[in-house]
Amino acid sequence: MRATPMGPCLCTFRCGTTFIIAGMLMLSGCSSDDDSQNKTSCQSAADCQGSVCVARGSTSFCELSCTAGGNECSASASCNGVGAVGINFCDDEPAPTAATPPKAEEQPRIPCKIDAECSQLHAGAICAEFNGVRDCTIPCTTEAQCTLLAVAGIEVDFLACQKDQGNPSRQACLPDPACAQDPMSCVSISLPGGFDMDNVTPDFGVMPDFGF
Repeated sequence: MRATPMGPCLCTFRCGTTFIIAGMLMLSGCSSDDDSQNKTSCQSAADCQGSVCVARGSTSFCELSCTAGGNECSASASCNGVGAVGINFCDDEPAPTAATPPKAEEQPRIPCKIDAECSQLHAGAICAEFNGVRDCTIPCTTEAQCTLLAVAGIEVDFLACQKDQGNPSRQACLPDPACAQDPMSCVSISLPGGFDMDNVTPDFGVMPDFGF
């Protein structure tokens, strides 16, 4: 049997005198390695109808919303939340580990322009401003309201209850400036066996190298 290339993802197979032309797109050979090419870019929550505008760094795309079970997500994605606001999306980014802890600047966020964009996604959510950037979050009166859930033994404390710079009459869960100065001070990693990176004492001797 001989295979002759006929262009992208099209091959002719010769078996005796029979020719079979296969024009199927093969995920392993014909799809782009960059999934972002198949996503719709967005500027704010209102741009994504039936989905969620999720930003990371300088890029933002419409992502599939999901419930806690994550049944709406593909096998390569997990259903994760965004900040302190109760909005989940199918996240295809690798989950953080002890070797690759999360970074404050890479945390997903939902860009917005007005409160109504956020409240339509989750009751009570508001559009608050920090350093010229407006994102969906929740109003707060205490620091505890901005606590994020731990994932795979990794706890992050990237948010602080502070004044909404776009509306100083209220407070909201917004990025903690201290995390930008010392990111690891806002990350707590509990390793298997009950070993807690935050509770290392001199009795352990030299600090183990966990790859970060």
